[in-house]
Amino acid sequence: MKFFLIGLFIMLNSLNAYIINNEQKTYNTLGSKYYFGDGVIQDKQKAKELYTKACDSGDIEGCYNLGVMYISGDGVIQNKQKAKNLYTKACDGEDINGCYNLGIMYDNGDGTKQDKYRAKELYTKACDGGNMGGCVNLALMYSIGDGTIQDKPKAKELFSKACDGGNEGGCKGYKILDSLHIPSNARATASIKRD
Repeated sequence: MKFFLIGLFIMLNSLNAYIINNEQKTYNTLGSKYYFGDGVIQDKQKAKELYTKACDSGDIEGCYNLGVMYISGDGVIQNKQKAKNLYTKACDGEDINGCYNLGIMYDNGDGTKQDKYRAKELYTKACDGGNMGGCVNLALMYSIGDGTIQDKPKAKELFSKACDGGNEGGCKGYKILDSLHIPSNARATASIKRD
């Protein structure tokens, strides 16, 4: 009987976690439907409410989506400080798009004090996570030495990664550096010869 009760307790906890996770995702999914008017009448106020519920319940994608609304003032009163806080929460939760957008804010000093070093960190995190826009912006920083030491081979490598990931800006940047005969950032390896 004791093992049955323990098993039932574990099952109920798992079910509760499943319901909470699905509830978070449901808020965000419904928020997107209202934001875009997908199958419902477009209502950005309702989208804001649902994204807020998603974010407050731990769904970082809901935080990101709400940040997009606040940075642009789309359906809400523009509030760049709120956008920054929401992007920070999203990025801290490993949402690479949140990292990318937060990087743009720091890079441009938009809604926050300009901080090129912080922008570089955020673009790196976004790029490493698969956000090709992050790779392009990081490549641009390396190509001209903006907030970092100029490293055109590193920039070329990042442009190539972005291009391979389907980003047209990455392809253009790579072609420009390639036309200037910038070498790739491949590391040469030496081997010791035996007599």
